[in-house]
Amino acid sequence: MNSPSFASSYNADIIDEYYARWLENPAKVDANWRAFFDGFAFAANGTSIARPGGRTAGSLKTSQVDSFIFHYRSIGHLQAHLDPLGEAPGPHPRLSLGEHGLSDEDLDTIVEPALYLGGASITLRKLSENLQQTYCGQLGVEYTHIQNTETRRWLQARMEPGCNQPNFERAQKIRILRRLLKAEL
Repeated sequence: MNSPSFASSYNADIIDEYYARWLENPAKVDANWRAFFDGFAFAANGTSIARPGGRTAGSLKTSQVDSFIFHYRSIGHLQAHLDPLGEAPGPHPRLSLGEHGLSDEDLDTIVEPALYLGGASITLRKLSENLQQTYCGQLGVEYTHIQNTETRRWLQARMEPGCNQPNFERAQKIRILRRLLKAEL
């Protein structure tokens, strides 16, 4: 069996450089390298290395956060407030922190979910608020059933950074309104 192409003595210097950057600030390396070094730290001592600015989730918490994100993406629409004249639906039990092995004590923990906004550092509290606004607000979103991965990622890239709150120019809003009126007629 051949060894992976990146794991050779030729790349030792670059790996050392990335590791030094990661120790200084994980945001200075790509999300894949962050995951690699986090896994290394976890394997070495069973926890992740604590970062300045707050507690950081270890590998187990990272998988729990990833599960939390996945559930919002797949069933968050069940908690969306779609009827402006009716009551907002109650919280869905599968979207609770406890359902994913997380708790209110974890809300100030800094997480770096590789599959959300490029792995940027964010507190669990802010992540939860963003997911709630993106998937459970006045607009419900259900797209995980789409088989084409590229299409799903395109939708995520358009919805998640702005929490599904588009910022249209006045001319764009008028054009959308006209098209809606035309479709209604």
